[in-house]
Formats: sequence, C-alpha cells, structure tokens
Amino acid sequence: MATFGLRGRLAQAGAFTVATVEALAALMAFSPVADVVVGVTGTCLGASFTAAQTYLLMVGEQAPCLCFGSKERASIRTWARAALVLLMGPALWGAGA
Repeated sequence: MATFGLRGRLAQAGAFTVATVEALAALMAFSPVADVVVGVTGTCLGASFTAAQTYLLMVGEQAPCLCFGSKERASIRTWARAALVLLMGPALWGAGA
C-alpha cells in the first residue's frame, strides 16, 4: 500500500479492505445474490484495479501488483488482467437480464 501513499494504520486498513472486498465479490459470484449486484461489484473492483495498474505504469513504478496472489511486477500484462476484470462486471449485469 506504500506504493500508493498509504502507510501505517491507513495502509493496514486499506489492505484489509481490499482483501475483504475481493473475498466478498468472489463469494457473491457463487451465491444467490442478484447478477446485477455481482456485476456492479465486479465493475467497481475492475475499475479500481485498472486505475491502480494505470497509476503504476504511468509513474514507472516497478512494484509487484500482487494480482491474483502473484508477486509479478506491474506491466501491460497485469494491466490487461485488471481491465479484463473490469469488462467482466458489465457482462454479469447482462447475464441477469
């Protein structure tokens, strides 16, 4: 979280929030929650991930993105994965229609 300017308690809260939202989104995908809710959540996560990856690439930061549990350095590949998560959100919205 230090890569994004968060340190100390704020960094801990940020890391906990990210992990919690990711876990809840994954659980929602396999629950009876409406597809539109899952889609909105997926879109918000994808937008956040894509924005974070864009930031890392724009400032030339070589920090590990920790995407999907890997320690791969931020790259166009990690950005593309984040963008794919972003695109999957609206697809889930349409699945419930």
